[in-house]
Amino acid sequence: MKKLIASFALASMMTTTVYAGKFNPADYKVVAVAPVLSASNTRGVFEAELAAQASGLSYSGDKAAAAKKAASAGLASSGFGFAGKAQGADVALLILASTLGMLPTAMKIDPAAAKNNAAQIKALMPKVEGRIAPDVIKAINIAVAAVEADDFQTALKALLVAMAVSAESIKKGNERAHGYVATGLYAGLAVTWAAAGQQNTAFAEIAAPLVMLLEEDAAMGGADRQVAAQLKTVANEVGAASPNVSNVVNAISAMQAVKPD
Repeated sequence: MKKLIASFALASMMTTTVYAGKFNPADYKVVAVAPVLSASNTRGVFEAELAAQASGLSYSGDKAAAAKKAASAGLASSGFGFAGKAQGADVALLILASTLGMLPTAMKIDPAAAKNNAAQIKALMPKVEGRIAPDVIKAINIAVAAVEADDFQTALKALLVAMAVSAESIKKGNERAHGYVATGLYAGLAVTWAAAGQQNTAFAEIAAPLVMLLEEDAAMGGADRQVAAQLKTVANEVGAASPNVSNVVNAISAMQAVKPD
């Protein structure tokens, strides 16, 4: 039951209206979650609003350097073989998703590196198909294509949609895989605001259902508690008045280094 409540809560929160990054719990209602059809549809005002707001963010100095370094670190991991235990594949998905989530930030800091990362991720996608829901794959493919086309808003919105649909898919099967994809995307996307020193309480709040899943669901193990601890760090930073991007990227690095159960 906790699993169903938490996954539906996150997906529901991701389809409601948030204005100017301000979070008001009264704005969030339980709503039906429609499948993603394209990154330009009207699935959720939340995704479009966040992407539009983020388009005006700028990155420079040490914060930009920290984000740039983190954006490519996960691709060097040996976890992308998707070999061994299923849990190992789930950690590989977490690494892939967190790397994906950082693509929009990389587009602004180093467009060429972002395109290179997108090309590497595109080459890996056939290994991911069948492990997570087709609508999540479709949203990710839209995001990768948007990176290649220098379309920041579409890339960011598509990844936000992928995160929401992955969370909604937890209750439909492959629970850990979908939970790790949603968590990885969340952590990577958080860099969008942290690297700009921009507080986003609305985005910070939607981490709570994922933390609940990782910490409390009986199907999850020790690795999940480690990931949950890092997810809390990420959410706390994004919700802070002056986010520390180093704390966010360090948390992502710790997530990517988690050992399978």
